[in-house]
Amino acid sequence: PCSLAMWHTRFAHINTNVIALMKRRDLVNGLDITDSSLNGKCEPCLHAKPTRRPFDSIVTPATEVLFRIHLDLWGKSRTMSLGGAWYMMLTVDD
Repeated sequence: PCSLAMWHTRFAHINTNVIALMKRRDLVNGLDITDSSLNGKCEPCLHAKPTRRPFDSIVTPATEVLFRIHLDLWGKSRTMSLGGAWYMMLTVDD
């Protein structure tokens, strides 16, 4: 069990609403949040805050499964996962 601030750091500074959603939907084993308040702002997030969106907004919505996917590869981690992985790939289907 960890604070929301610690989970925010462990999940590479993703939005805390996403962490809360993962908890509500029971998407992550062992995602126990002991303190859901954030004491102040996250310094790395404040420094890295983008000033503009990286891409133009999508004009045509995706109409089929796998019509548009977004991928993000993260790693090499300093610590191996419980499943023996050093890298993580996030895939989002619009």
